[in-house]
Amino acid sequence: MDGTQSFPEIVTIAVNYNYSKSSEIYGQETEILWGQDTIQEEVLDYNFALSPRAFYQLNPQQTEVLYGQAVEALDVDKAEHLIDAYCGVGTIGLAFANKVKSIRGMDIIPEAIRMLGRMPNHLDWKMLTMWWVKQKISFHVGTRKVIEQMLLLWIHLELV
Repeated sequence: MDGTQSFPEIVTIAVNYNYSKSSEIYGQETEILWGQDTIQEEVLDYNFALSPRAFYQLNPQQTEVLYGQAVEALDVDKAEHLIDAYCGVGTIGLAFANKVKSIRGMDIIPEAIRMLGRMPNHLDWKMLTMWWVKQKISFHVGTRKVIEQMLLLWIHLELV
C-alpha cells in the first residue's frame, strides 16, 4: 500500500467484521489487509504483541500515569489476591505484579489472552516468568459467569 510509505508508523491495516446486532464491539472475524498480524507496544517495562482485537490503552505514557494512580488508590499488600476482570492483554494486572500475592485475569477475547504468551523477550521477562510461577499468576478466557465460577473456586482453594 503506497500510503504507508508516508507513514512508517503504520505496521498493520486490519478490518473486523461484526455481523451481530448486539453491543459487542468486535466481531469474530478479523482480516489483516496489510502488514503484521500483531503490533508491538511497551508499557510499565513490559512489551506486548497486540492483535487487532486485543484491548489496550492507546496512549502508553498516560497509561503508565493512570495505572500508577490505580496502584496507589487500591493500596494493596502482598497478602492480597487481585482479579483483573476483562483484562485485555493484562496490563492493569501486571501493574500490580510485585504488590499482591496472586493475579487472576480473564477476558472474553481469546486473542488477548494468547498475546500474554507471545510477549517478546526483554530485560524483565525472566524475572516476570519466575514471578508467574512463584506467585500463581494466570489469565483465562471466559465470560462473567466463568469468572464468577473461577472466583468461587479460588476462594475455596485459598481457604483450604
